Amino acid sequence: MINFHNNNQSEYQQTQKIILALTRLFFVTVAFWTSQVFAEDISQYVGKVIVNSPTQQLIGSNSSNGNENKNENDNKNDNKKVNKNSNANTTSPSTESSTEASNSSSNSSANSSANGSTQWVKYEKNPVLGGGDLGTIFDISIIKENDEYKMYNSWRPKGSIALSTSKDGKEWTKPKIVLSPIPKTWERDINRPGILKKDGVYHLWYTGQAQGKSRIGYATSSDGINFTRQSEEPVLKPELSWEKVAVMCPHVNWDEDEKVFKMWYSAGEQYEPNAIGYATSKDGLVWKKYDENPVFKANPEIKWEKHKVTACQIIKRKNDYLMFYIGFQTEDLAQIGIAKSPDGIKNWTRYKNNPIIAPTPNEWDANACYKPFVIQENDKWLLWYNGRNKGLERIGLAIFNNNNLGF
Repeated sequence: MINFHNNNQSEYQQTQKIILALTRLFFVTVAFWTSQVFAEDISQYVGKVIVNSPTQQLIGSNSSNGNENKNENDNKNDNKKVNKNSNANTTSPSTESSTEASNSSSNSSANSSANGSTQWVKYEKNPVLGGGDLGTIFDISIIKENDEYKMYNSWRPKGSIALSTSKDGKEWTKPKIVLSPIPKTWERDINRPGILKKDGVYHLWYTGQAQGKSRIGYATSSDGINFTRQSEEPVLKPELSWEKVAVMCPHVNWDEDEKVFKMWYSAGEQYEPNAIGYATSKDGLVWKKYDENPVFKANPEIKWEKHKVTACQIIKRKNDYLMFYIGFQTEDLAQIGIAKSPDGIKNWTRYKNNPIIAPTPNEWDANACYKPFVIQENDKWLLWYNGRNKGLERIGLAIFNNNNLGF
């Protein structure tokens, strides 16, 4: 007898297996295509996140890291830099300073590269002066005469103003002291010179430090080497509330049209002053401070200079005054920027790609770039500055290979 029940059951089981196999195939197919689409969407999403991340904007932006995010104390205060991190000759900065400097350096480099001709290039054989048996050389002022550069510098181990010379701005002679400190006076340590030659006379304004205060003195010379002080007392001292305990870093120009010396100076705290003031004089001895000082202050909306601005050089141009200055992001992280003003006093406009010089991580200037001094040549600009790695400061050079700054 044929068992129809068993035959039907067998056919039913085979049908069930076919249906189950087709169902599995369907779900596998759906899963496969779903995974492909999902992966593509995720890739696009991740790409957008990477492109729009803050890090990518920092590296690729042209806006620089600020504009968009809108005692004895004389030697001791200067030597805070020397004693910081204890070892002046080591080359690895602290983690925090290194990170900040790295971000600033990357941003400054990106700005330079993006703008081509606006690039300041650090000399490959930096530093050009200081270190070794010389120790710290810092805060300089330079004049050029008969194809020779004369650098008046602050020689920290000697507490004196010294002179070095060079034919090319790169190779410098060993410093020779031209003005020494006077013990037990307001200038027991001297530094931060400003040099000017007028009518065959070298005029030197300098910073004297003692008892936790800084003041400005004045000396002259007929040969640029043997200087005579023109006053036993400082010619400028802190008197106003914003000047606190220190006036220092004098930069002086002679205005032939107005027949007057014009001084831009820094004032405020002793370790690092806070802002820049302005004063005028007929004879270099008696100075009248500008009533609305300070004339240049830190902008808290600009990250790289939000803490302090100081130590400027002023160049008078045909239609305006150009300022090179230090901006402090923190007390210890310093960089260099430029600004301009129609009269050198008010309405300052900052360069959109500031800072133009920033620390280079793990290099001789890894922690800070201080006190710029610039000379314009026929086809380029030369900028010297003092870079710091921990406690050691040395002089370096940056070159702008174009006569036109574009600012």
